[in-house]
Amino acid sequence: MRKLILTLATGFITLSMFAQSSITATPHNRAELLAKFKNAKAVHYNPSLKNDGTGIPVNTESFYFKSGSRTGETIGSTGYPLQTNSAAMDRVIAYPDGDVSAIWTGSTVADGVWSDRGMFYNHNDGATWGAAPTARVETARSGFGSIYEFDGRELVASHDGANVGVYANSAVGATDWAALAISGGHIGLWPRAVCPAGTDDIYIVSPNSGTPTAVNFSRSDDGGATFAIQNQVLPIDATMGVGAISADCYQIAVDGSTIYILYGSSWTDLYLLTSTENGAEGTWTVQSIIETGFDNYQGDADQISDVTGDGIADTVETTDGFHEMILDDAGILHVWSGYYLLLDDDVAEGWSYFPSIYGMWYWNSTMAMGEPTWIDLLVDWDDDGDPFLGIGADLGMYDGVTFTSMPAAAVDYTIGRIYLTYTHPIEYTDLYEDPLNEAAQSFRDVFGTYSDDGGATWSAPINMTYTAHESQESTFPNAYARIVGDCMHVLWMQDEDPGTSLDTNAPDAPGMSNMQYKCFDEARFNPYPPTAEYDYTPDGVTGLVNFSNLSVDADSYSWDFGDGGSSTLENPAHVYAASNSYNVCLIANNKYDSDNTCKTISINVAVVDYALDKALTVYPTPASSNVTVEVNGNFGTLFAEMYNALGEKMISTTSFNGSVNFDLSEVAAGNYIVKVFNQDGAFTSRQITVSK
Repeated sequence: MRKLILTLATGFITLSMFAQSSITATPHNRAELLAKFKNAKAVHYNPSLKNDGTGIPVNTESFYFKSGSRTGETIGSTGYPLQTNSAAMDRVIAYPDGDVSAIWTGSTVADGVWSDRGMFYNHNDGATWGAAPTARVETARSGFGSIYEFDGRELVASHDGANVGVYANSAVGATDWAALAISGGHIGLWPRAVCPAGTDDIYIVSPNSGTPTAVNFSRSDDGGATFAIQNQVLPIDATMGVGAISADCYQIAVDGSTIYILYGSSWTDLYLLTSTENGAEGTWTVQSIIETGFDNYQGDADQISDVTGDGIADTVETTDGFHEMILDDAGILHVWSGYYLLLDDDVAEGWSYFPSIYGMWYWNSTMAMGEPTWIDLLVDWDDDGDPFLGIGADLGMYDGVTFTSMPAAAVDYTIGRIYLTYTHPIEYTDLYEDPLNEAAQSFRDVFGTYSDDGGATWSAPINMTYTAHESQESTFPNAYARIVGDCMHVLWMQDEDPGTSLDTNAPDAPGMSNMQYKCFDEARFNPYPPTAEYDYTPDGVTGLVNFSNLSVDADSYSWDFGDGGSSTLENPAHVYAASNSYNVCLIANNKYDSDNTCKTISINVAVVDYALDKALTVYPTPASSNVTVEVNGNFGTLFAEMYNALGEKMISTTSFNGSVNFDLSEVAAGNYIVKVFNQDGAFTSRQITVSK
């Protein structure tokens, strides 16, 4: 069982400002890191394990078991809210000719049942994406799959609730998906697979069921016709200290006849399994990349997190299960995982974690086993000296993810650069506009950093998506592992509410999410300016102009209307007193820079009819339920309209003579303009106040 532990807002934070030139991946120092996070308090959290340590029996048809902008293009949507339970998946393929394929766990409904759930596929032919898909690749309800290059075609491996389905199309970009002969032959769920270039080989790894007791490995050497190895049980068990198997916390890579499998949940070491004999039975070696001290810990009611053997619960450094592993062209493995602390000091209530813990584990195969580094990826978004002051009080989202996590990576082999993206909450973005509200949840953006020295130092983190301030949550990034076309190809999920409807802690209401794709170039990984742009609509009579802000990557604005007026609203309205040409300038700002644009706009203001103005009475003001517009005299056919402070028309009449009444029952309190005019354009106006 796990509980949620919230870190205090102040008193223990070290800063990682964007302006610094680089971040050093420091050698792991347990004492220093635990001292950094020493001020913490615990609250209860929902269980992920039964008291006896076995996995919760789950309905794998709607499974959430865990181990623990405008900058993007919308290529589809999904009503299913979870793209992975933990580790990153292979969801994007970028081809040298400019084509890109992407896949995600999709559904056309958000009803909590998701009967059409499966892998949704879209393809870019080098110029445009296809229409958003409305049906899955598979013939049966599926999910949690990935896509791979496969013998001039593409292959999708996903699960149907019991077994792994393996589908291939006839050519890159084709939608004629058909099951291979081995489809259904690998027993298990949440698969990871790999199809090495230039071979017919297919490698699959996954837990054996929805309540896992083992991890299975299979291999086909003949393009999916048969299995050379089928459902081999890997040595991930009690003999290596794993008392309970988890979902999605593993990855696989292949280099010739050498196979690497990464495995690690929050309650185990992070293990690397290696076979130099193509996965033959009995050829696997098991080593610990991150040693936690856990020995068959299962989070049950009879255990505490005592890894030192002194009978006292320890705060254990481990991972949050959100891993990324890539193999570069030099044969070097690169591994990242969210830094995580686990504490179980109560045999009755089970274990707890600390969602505001930050930083990323990093290890590569040039380092010694058991000696990972730690990267400080925390950003003080508003530069006030406290990165947590504006973070919402409820951090327990995604059922175990820590503050800087969900890594996805790519390597630029031409220059030896390693790119990393991850997610990070943004201060003062909660829907309550009050981070102290106990239900306040901050929105996450996808951040990016890179290393030019093999992971020793990293560039200052940069916000890649920049939409959290617009109440758009960006999570579950997946990336193609190679830089193609001088950019990193990233797919992520974006929606209007932090967390998911499958969280065990304060789940969201079901809803649709957009799948976003972007190829981020090098410039995006460094401080960049916003793009200032706007459009405008004058009414041609009163001098009222509505401005539409079209700026990108900006979160604050400054307007100069050219007549002495100004505004800091995103989309202001302004009334000009006289006909003229005005130079209107907009300054758009973001955390990194600013941009401005100026346009000369011509305004025509009709002359006020003073006789009509003298004859007009608008009453009462303040008004609450209704207001009367009355004209004393013969001015022909008249029209009346009411506008809010943004220049939006709230009420209008077809025509009237003498007087007309406006019903204010649906009008909010505030200041409004009532305009009266005739068919010749003569007009006058009054400001009124509506109070409720």
